[in-house]
Amino acid sequence: MASRPKRPAPSYVMWMNVEGRQRIKMEHPNCTVPQMGKRGGEIWRGMDEKEKDNWKSQACLAMINYKKKLDGWKCRKNIKRR
Repeated sequence: MASRPKRPAPSYVMWMNVEGRQRIKMEHPNCTVPQMGKRGGEIWRGMDEKEKDNWKSQACLAMINYKKKLDGWKCRKNIKRR
């Protein structure tokens, strides 16, 4: 049986994975992982909503796709139990 679909990352995590870490590494090359997380949170909170909208819409689409996959997984799981 196929494994349960993985829940998608929130918009902040998507941003950190694609842009945030690279940006922070360029600005602060000796930054540790905890410092990077703290700095990423500060940058994210300081961003205006227009900058965040792209990431929020991507996260929303990923969640919609996840819910569709999860529903399919639940159906397959119930069929195989019978």
